[in-house]
Amino acid sequence: MGNKKKQMFDLEKSLKFAQGSAFEDFSTKLLAWYKKEKASHPWRLLWEKHKDPYHVWVSEIMLQQTVIKAVTPLYVEFIKKFPTVFDLAKAKEESLRTAVKGLGYYSRFDRLHRAAKDLCAKKDFFEWPQTFLEWKKLPGVGDYTASAISSIAFNEVKAVVDGNVERVFSRLFEIYEPINSAPMKKSLQEISESLICKKNPGDYNQAIMELGQTHCSKNNPSCKSCPVSFSCISFKKNTQNSLPNVLKREEKVDVDLYLFVIQKKNKFFLSKREGATPFLKNRPGFFLLRDLEKKPLKKEICGVYKHTITKHNIKVHVVLGSEEMIKKEKGIWVEAKKLQDALMTSLDLKALKVLWELKIKLPWALNKSLAILSEAKDLPKTQNGDLSLSLKMTGGNSKNVL
Repeated sequence: MGNKKKQMFDLEKSLKFAQGSAFEDFSTKLLAWYKKEKASHPWRLLWEKHKDPYHVWVSEIMLQQTVIKAVTPLYVEFIKKFPTVFDLAKAKEESLRTAVKGLGYYSRFDRLHRAAKDLCAKKDFFEWPQTFLEWKKLPGVGDYTASAISSIAFNEVKAVVDGNVERVFSRLFEIYEPINSAPMKKSLQEISESLICKKNPGDYNQAIMELGQTHCSKNNPSCKSCPVSFSCISFKKNTQNSLPNVLKREEKVDVDLYLFVIQKKNKFFLSKREGATPFLKNRPGFFLLRDLEKKPLKKEICGVYKHTITKHNIKVHVVLGSEEMIKKEKGIWVEAKKLQDALMTSLDLKALKVLWELKIKLPWALNKSLAILSEAKDLPKTQNGDLSLSLKMTGGNSKNVL
């Protein structure tokens, strides 16, 4: 921008734009573009064919904090496995966990399951929530999700504001204030409610989000081919690459975590991770401890790798443990050949990869169990995050596996 003065955001001016004739052109061009260019996501195709709110609801929950590319194949399999809300309500927890393995943020699916049970609990009749306020009463449904479902499935005039919409508005109105601050979020919601097309709110909401995903991307926006660039202040002033401005997230916290691999014959112990588990509560996996009175010896540590969960930068130490340490721990013993399927999280799968890479150097009994697993499965692959491993065993040379 050079020495150009940055103007403060004017909410009243933005609202006047939303109420004026200029917006009619904006809305018309945006919806025309969406009708012609919209992506053929499976949830959209199912909604267009069956008009079942269940398909919209499941997609919105899966897409929370998760990219479309990761969701698409699992969404298709999920709907095959649980084709209706009634099938989901009757599903066993283990079956549901397997269906969403690899997506992360698993508590959202616990809430989805609980909501399905609540909806299907009435024996006399079944009725979908239809309004924003009714959807918000369900577990796991916040403002954005309730707005998306009620507008797409029930044509309620309720605007969505997600990261994509915030980015579009920051450039459309040349907003230099941080778009993720609480006051600005409130202002953007107000603008969004004024801008939404009342005749077709569902398509409008999807259109403006898709615009943010495609043309109005975070870096190098495709302004010249944008269908609504004629309304964009930043495009006219050539300031689009300076926006959006966002508040920095809270600082990451460094954590040392000890993951214990405990084996008995050809079975491995998986903790239920109830109570005071440091991370991944109620997600069965290797036994975890954050604080140790006595640190393990170097010869007991198989390897170390990095992992991230929300604000935590975790350094995971993979340690060979003993049955003695899990006497009071609830869990299950899983056969070696079923171990990979039983592990849900990428944190656990990374630990399995550490063991796999070192199986020749591990104790004979553990090596034998891993050999059984290898007959049933290919080398484990992590679903999320970068895998940066530092493997080390007594008497061996350290090496990096990327």
